[in-house]
Amino acid sequence: MRLSIRRRTAAVIAATVLGGGGAAACTAAADAGTAHTGTAHTASACGIGPALNGHCGPYHDNARPAFIENQNIGAAGGTTATVDTNGYPARSGDDVFSSVVHAAANGGGVQVYPSIQEQFYGWTGTGWGGGSGEGAGNVPLSALPQLTVNYSETSPQDSSSQYEWGVDVWTNYSRDVMFWTDTTSGRCMPGGYGQTNLGQLTLNGKPWTATLYGNAGGEIILYEDGSSGDASTCARQASGSIDVKGGLNWLATHANSKTGFPTTVTVALVNSGWEVTQANGTTFKQDTYSIATGIAGGSAPANAQATSAPPPPAPAAPTILSSGNEKYFLWAPVAGASDYQVQIENSSGTVLRSLASQDSTWVKDTLTPQDYLVQVRAQVNGTWSAWSKAESFT
Repeated sequence: MRLSIRRRTAAVIAATVLGGGGAAACTAAADAGTAHTGTAHTASACGIGPALNGHCGPYHDNARPAFIENQNIGAAGGTTATVDTNGYPARSGDDVFSSVVHAAANGGGVQVYPSIQEQFYGWTGTGWGGGSGEGAGNVPLSALPQLTVNYSETSPQDSSSQYEWGVDVWTNYSRDVMFWTDTTSGRCMPGGYGQTNLGQLTLNGKPWTATLYGNAGGEIILYEDGSSGDASTCARQASGSIDVKGGLNWLATHANSKTGFPTTVTVALVNSGWEVTQANGTTFKQDTYSIATGIAGGSAPANAQATSAPPPPAPAAPTILSSGNEKYFLWAPVAGASDYQVQIENSSGTVLRSLASQDSTWVKDTLTPQDYLVQVRAQVNGTWSAWSKAESFT
């Protein structure tokens, strides 16, 4: 995928935000000279395409501007995508938008991204509305009681359509973070989601795998595992909820040393849609969509300011004792800790074990001889510390 294109498109769209919460505009400059046979334009409905890089909006969700787009990510010649929307938030019973995509196979690269983008700029400390523009008042993740995407979508099921539906979040990290929930076989592979495994996590009670595409500072992709919980498979989950805040917090405490992901996170953009690598005139439909932040009406209650208690201190690096293949990991207690977690990795950085010790300050495991790294973290009053310094052993 071509991340810089999507980032630049976001900035261009941000510059077109209309003041206030008036009727939405339909911007389809890319359609010049091209007939479009979709939904007629009204105050909220809009149609764009088949030429790429048009957008509908701005719409407004709790004072946050939103746009619906058919972004060109790396399209080959002849790739088109129409988008028809009923507006956002959609009226009850209406789908949010649908897109018909024509994209011939082009080596597996992402070509087009029909999607909805919601901008989290302009945070005032209690809500949104303090201005627009990329980087202007991004919201601290800690200020949001939650950041959950609720969705349902209908995607093509033919083998010639290859894509994933997911959430794409831009933060103060150098690249985007994606959450994939409906992934076809042509995308569910290291060439699609990244070669470096960052570990496994649980979101909304389901197993996920985190990966890094490229080197440190590159795109991070979290994908929901298949129904068996096997990390080599990907879910085909057409509806549900995604705990974006939980995923970003996990990266801040588990992956910052490997990726450079910040330990204090701010959120700028939340996009959701389909990264399509190929499709033969098939339809992608966003049936329902919403983002829950726990802040109603665009403003936070007085007790929900952008402040939070500091995380507990990280434990000291664990001590390792050996008895044959049995390894004992011990560490000094952290004041107030109710739980500890020990993570064991191999020399390539793949997480092999994630062990809970509850209130004990030691665990043991049986491991075959090779090079390993071990680190530990503590939980105090429901908040996890950063990981300790990693200790190597054989």
